[in-house]
Amino acid sequence: MSTPISDRHDGAGSRKGLPALLFAAALVLTGGCLPDVQGIETGQEGAKAKPTLSGLLRPRGVAPLKEARLASGQIVIQGPAGYCIDGGSLRSGGKRQFALLAQCDLLRSGEVSGVSSLSVLTASVVQIDGDTPLPSADSLVASFGPAPMMFYSVESGIAMVQLGEGGDHATDLADPVHWRGVMHLNGHAVGLAAYSTPGGAATTMQGRNLLMRFADKIRAASESGAKAELATQNETPPETDAASDKND
Repeated sequence: MSTPISDRHDGAGSRKGLPALLFAAALVLTGGCLPDVQGIETGQEGAKAKPTLSGLLRPRGVAPLKEARLASGQIVIQGPAGYCIDGGSLRSGGKRQFALLAQCDLLRSGEVSGVSSLSVLTASVVQIDGDTPLPSADSLVASFGPAPMMFYSVESGIAMVQLGEGGDHATDLADPVHWRGVMHLNGHAVGLAAYSTPGGAATTMQGRNLLMRFADKIRAASESGAKAELATQNETPPETDAASDKND
C-alpha cells in the first residue's frame, strides 16, 4: 500500500519546519515551466510563468485550496488525500496553466512534524488537438531529459515515466529520481510530476501510485465539473418560461 502524503516516522529525528519548507518552495521555481510533451514552446513564456517562492515561504493569509479550476473550468485540479494546492503557485490564465500541491499541514503552518521525506506534486495544463496521441516513451524522455528511463507504462489513459535524473534540478534536497505523467482530458494535455526528498515516494513505485491517484482525482473532479456546467447551461430559467407563456 502506497503512502498518500509522505513517508512518516515516529520518535526522534522528525524533520520539521525549514528543511521541508525549503524543499517544497524550491520546487516551485521549476514546477511551472515543465517541458512540453506536445511540442508547445516553453522558452521565455515558460520562464515568465514560474511561480514565486512567496506562496510557501511567506504565507499571505490565504488558506490552501482544496481544488482549482483551470482551462475555463474544463480541468479541475484536486490532490490525493492529504494534499492541498498552494494558492501562490496557481496560474489559471494563459496558454500554460499550473498548480503545485504539497502536504496541507505544510501549506497551513509552514512546518510538518513526524516526516522523514516529503513528496510534492505539480500539474501543468495546455490545450491540444483532439487527435493528439499520448506521448511515447522516447518522446517523454526526450521532452524531460536527457535522463535514464527507469520505468514506462500507459495505464488507464496515462503515459507515465520514472526518470533517474533531473529531480534535483529543482533543489539539491530533492532526489534525482522522479516521476512524470501525461493524460488527455477535455481537450487538454495534463502533465503531472511527483518529486520527493531522498528515499521518498518518487524514488520507488509508490510514485507511480501517487500519480495514478492524482490523475484519478483530477479526472473525477473534471468530469463532475463538466456535467454540472452542462446541466446549468441546459436549465431554462423559470422567468423565461413565464415570459414565453405570456407571449403565447
